[in-house]
Amino acid sequence: MLDEVDKQFPDLREKICGALVVKVNPNVVSFLALLAAIAAGYFFWQNLLWLAGILVFVNGFLDILDGAIAKKYGTSKFGDFLDHTFDRLADIAILVGIAFN
Repeated sequence: MLDEVDKQFPDLREKICGALVVKVNPNVVSFLALLAAIAAGYFFWQNLLWLAGILVFVNGFLDILDGAIAKKYGTSKFGDFLDHTFDRLADIAILVGIAFN
């Protein structure tokens, strides 16, 4: 899906990454995205839906950002594995929070 975004907006990744003042490890960004998803799941569980919704968007933005950084600076097999693992854990955290609401 993000490949389609790259086709429509070829310079978007460069603009996003260019706004970063320092080079950030994409694995750190992936971990922050996971933390946002865990917090979103908690807030869904606590019925604070507006806050949970904001954190779901933060999770999505950080997930896009880590991919953009990884593509710009290169990626490792471990980083790719970590990103996909964190993405699935994020999905689980959010869905569990919704289920227990």
